[in-house]
Amino acid sequence: MTIIGIDPHPGSHTAVALNQDGKRLASLTVSNDEAGLAMFRDWVKGYEVERCAVEGANNVFSRALSQQLLASGYQVVDSSPSLTSQYRSKRGRKKSDEIDAENVARVALANPELANFSSHTKLEELKTLTRTREMLVEHLKAQRLSLSTLQLELAKQALEQVNVVMREQIKQLEKVMLTLVNALMPELLEVKGIGVVLAATLLAEAGDVRRFRSQHAFAMFAGCAPVERSSGGCQRRQLNIGGNRRLNRAFHMLAIIRLRLDDDTKAYIAKKKAEAKTLRAALRCLKTHLARAIFRVMHTTLNAHPERGVTS
Repeated sequence: MTIIGIDPHPGSHTAVALNQDGKRLASLTVSNDEAGLAMFRDWVKGYEVERCAVEGANNVFSRALSQQLLASGYQVVDSSPSLTSQYRSKRGRKKSDEIDAENVARVALANPELANFSSHTKLEELKTLTRTREMLVEHLKAQRLSLSTLQLELAKQALEQVNVVMREQIKQLEKVMLTLVNALMPELLEVKGIGVVLAATLLAEAGDVRRFRSQHAFAMFAGCAPVERSSGGCQRRQLNIGGNRRLNRAFHMLAIIRLRLDDDTKAYIAKKKAEAKTLRAALRCLKTHLARAIFRVMHTTLNAHPERGVTS
């Protein structure tokens, strides 16, 4: 069986094939257009493919390839860029498209619990909305800093007018996000500490959670579960710096909100601190706990309401 690792770009895609022993078999670079994708599909047919791993499988310039591979009957898994970067740092700092594609394949070979690629129109819309809102919020923060340093009143007024427009755009985005969340999974809004932005982010970034083999696999995907490290008789856990960073930030925000508002969460943190954990370590445990709890909510809801259309 063969693992195909793919490093996608706006203008081209590079792929590397590995066998299950990690031996490199071949590589290919094609243009990111219909002719190139057709050439890639013909090339893949020459191997008994176990799965195709695409770095950022749902990105704008890789989604068409991921969808075509899925339609052709291949298992497509999503390898986050942070995981590839982690793997590259272990194998050396050299970087090229072929090296990155090989690292994507090796990540897939070493991590059988990588999430399957999921494509759904409403989820794609939600992802676009949440990421656009994120950019506008960052722009607003930068503008506030600029306002504090401006001396000319006319310039301040002009910048404040721009800020008013951006704040209104953010409100409009959140209205559309609420409509989509209500259509896909309103149950998330019933979870203590989750509002429209967090619910939209969780849905957009997680997709159909049934594509994960377990709640632990989901927590790993979100970067909320520690990575097991063992050597000889020594076993330890290491901070997970991979995973989906937007999901990770969402769970961090949820943890902070729950710690402020929820008595059960306060008791959970107090218990962890009594076990000699620092506040930071206790918060990491809380994020893992929350990721697993949200997985269960989403998984149960999808099984109960398959008509909602959140499908892989």
